[in-house]
Amino acid sequence: MVVYTYYGDADTSKLSELIHASGLTSLSCINTAGPDIFILFPEALSAEDVTKLSGVIVPYLSAYRLNKIVQDTIQDAITFAYGLIREFAAKNVLMGVTQANMTGSIINTLAPTLVALQGGSLYEAVSRLRAIPPASYDATFITAPRVLEVMNKIETYLGIPLTTEI
Repeated sequence: MVVYTYYGDADTSKLSELIHASGLTSLSCINTAGPDIFILFPEALSAEDVTKLSGVIVPYLSAYRLNKIVQDTIQDAITFAYGLIREFAAKNVLMGVTQANMTGSIINTLAPTLVALQGGSLYEAVSRLRAIPPASYDATFITAPRVLEVMNKIETYLGIPLTTEI
């Protein structure tokens, strides 16, 4: 048994499919331990086949890592956004949104922003906050200062210049 070792996370079943599809059908198995991937063949590969193996694995691992980075970034944005949603909702409850029977109105006004936040689309959330018509503001729950505060929290998270007025 001959082992070829690569570094990185991978979906081993997908990797196995790609290796077989490249014509390297003598693959015995793929094992992982921590960040290492061990690709086992019953005998040593020719130099041409090693090049072929690397030609399959290196691009796959690069794409897999990039995909993982993007997924993690989106998950972090979603986690941040849910924190904002909870904070905004808690303040509204403490200010009496339920007693004022304004919950539905607030949800209707903020629905487009909430959809963007729930998907981790923070730049879009800022755009949608900017698009709230001033006529939709009320005296307590959706006010220009509160909208600006949320926008600024998102902008700070994104590392972009803060909006100073709406």
